[in-house]
Amino acid sequence: MDSETLIAGIENKLLNRSRVEKSVFLSLFMYRLTETVRWLGSEQPPSPVLVCQMKAINEIQHRIASRVMNLLKGSDEWSERDFVLAVLSFAEEGGCKTAVQWTLNEAISAVRFGND
Repeated sequence: MDSETLIAGIENKLLNRSRVEKSVFLSLFMYRLTETVRWLGSEQPPSPVLVCQMKAINEIQHRIASRVMNLLKGSDEWSERDFVLAVLSFAEEGGCKTAVQWTLNEAISAVRFGND
């Protein structure tokens, strides 16, 4: 799945959503990333590439947690587009863009709000 399709999916899913609903989505994405790391980490012994991928996902999780805190405090300054582009940039630098794109798509598909 390409970046523009993911961005459109998130923008559609989060359009007119409250800060709490956006936080729920981001928390689900962060949770799904932990599963992705477990899947990536099943390689034994860990390779230098795997270590780089896991560090990138850790940085993405850090950024997601920061955004959730800002959303809940009412001070979020990110557009969905800019946030996804930043996440995918970290993923690409870490060599795990495909895994992060898949995880993000899974979170988009899995999250349900009251009127979905």
